[in-house]
Amino acid sequence: MKAISGMVCITRGSVRICGIDALEQRERAMSQVGCLIDAPSLYEHLSAEENLALAARYYPEVSRPRIAEVLELVGMESYRRERVATFSYGMRQRLGISLALLARPQLLILDEPGSGMDIEGMVQIREIIKNSAAVGAAVLISSHLAFEVEQCATQVAIINSGKLHRVAPLQAIRADYPNVEEYYLAQVRQARGERAS
Repeated sequence: MKAISGMVCITRGSVRICGIDALEQRERAMSQVGCLIDAPSLYEHLSAEENLALAARYYPEVSRPRIAEVLELVGMESYRRERVATFSYGMRQRLGISLALLARPQLLILDEPGSGMDIEGMVQIREIIKNSAAVGAAVLISSHLAFEVEQCATQVAIINSGKLHRVAPLQAIRADYPNVEEYYLAQVRQARGERAS
């Protein structure tokens, strides 16, 4: 995720986003991406609305009504004028997701999007992911919560010890395993067995 979003430099391979070479045309490629990786970068002394307005300056197509819209999407509209310094971890996470959604990205990258969320927040984030995919965005999620992945994924990739082991459609996984957690464990055990022999 950090390689795709340009947070780390890659030493080999390539990154293409919406058909654009992200190494050669970084700015153009990244204009298609919204991401939340690690903790959101927020200005503590500003309000939720001011943080979004500041980010919107980089996107000429983002209007004032869009700021209100994304705050509502993540359930933060009633906190729009409150300073970020007063927010809980879950509220900051919601605001980070609203920043990722701001410019209607074609690729939405979310690293542990449910981190710090209560049950209601998890359900909201799940709906945001499904709705983003429904309007044509590709959504890449990293999560240790197999159950949450199962609620909104169409494809599942297994990464263990920094290595991609397998990518499979969720439908195919459900045909052979009771849930994503069991699938993950089976793939990791198989990979360990292959290394041992």
